[in-house]
Amino acid sequence: MSDIRFELPSDLALLEPVTDYLTKRIEQAWFMPVDRCLSLALALREALVNAITHGNHDDPSKLVRITAEVSRHQARFTVEDEGVGFNVNDIPHPRDPDNLLKSSGRGVLLIRSVMDETKYNDRGNRLSMIKRRASLLKEEPMDRLPPHTK
Repeated sequence: MSDIRFELPSDLALLEPVTDYLTKRIEQAWFMPVDRCLSLALALREALVNAITHGNHDDPSKLVRITAEVSRHQARFTVEDEGVGFNVNDIPHPRDPDNLLKSSGRGVLLIRSVMDETKYNDRGNRLSMIKRRASLLKEEPMDRLPPHTK
């Protein structure tokens, strides 16, 4: 098992290097081509955006802690911010007609749709996620999905 830990300031410029690094580690550990890991990278990026933007309110003095435990069969990620937290059940559903045109509010849905397990702590400032290698193998790679049609 491989353990990875980051403690970063709340800076959106760090999203790409961190998600690229984590995704690369998954690709290597699971012998996966990059196209198989795009959805995982997107979910990790969204979890980090939420921690930086909504949790820490883009305050660079507040930290985001990321851990990744990668085994042959699964990857476990934790993203924790220093914000006050929130109740995930209070988030308006993004598919509700009143929310369809809002510019945000889809991140939690995206994360839940990609990851096999998600759990917030009681305070709501730490998200734990699990992705199993077997479920990633069953997914259609994102670059092979059919184009969106109306």
